[in-house]
Amino acid sequence: MNLLRELVETGRVRTKAELRSVYKSFVKKYHPDSNPGTDKAIDFDELKSDYRSASVRLEELSALRQAPGAAPFRYDPEVFLAEFRDLVARGLPVSAKALGRNKAYAASVAYVSAGIERIYGSAYTFAELNSQLKFLRRKMFSAYYYVLQIFWTSQSLAAGYSYSKLAAERHLGCIDERLIEMGYVSLEKFLRDFIDLSARVGATLDPRLKGC
Repeated sequence: MNLLRELVETGRVRTKAELRSVYKSFVKKYHPDSNPGTDKAIDFDELKSDYRSASVRLEELSALRQAPGAAPFRYDPEVFLAEFRDLVARGLPVSAKALGRNKAYAASVAYVSAGIERIYGSAYTFAELNSQLKFLRRKMFSAYYYVLQIFWTSQSLAAGYSYSKLAAERHLGCIDERLIEMGYVSLEKFLRDFIDLSARVGATLDPRLKGC
């Protein structure tokens, strides 16, 4: 697995300077000349190859963002929720391998990432969300399962089914204290905000959701 490319694909590395910094940190940490006492084996030829691949991908993504005629990002709550639904269906946390092959998947990641940045600025990012979900899926699958249920139930809420709000809140209630105890306060807040946003969108279809 090319970790450097995954960092680029998921938005945790967005500039050449950031990529070089991560690459140098790997070299400093694992190269015998820099750290004689290390017992970690690493193929530095492979690391250089991974760096070049990640650098090329970074240039591709940068070109896509700056392409003439490309539509500028425009945040719309309904579009954001629809893209989020598609992203969850395609795979969240993100599969870097699938991302490189599927343009629709990459487009969903790009829009959702930009949407989260529009809502939270630097206080919470898509990269942080992706990392937290990856940890839950690997270490606490029951909590990850409840997160998915929140996402799916909130989509029904956004479609105007008012009864889904209670279900989404119940799912969150099963894990909110656990997330906070783990230090995942930002994820707990994001999930609560996601339910509220879905309710506001759904209120245009179901008057019973007005005031939520």
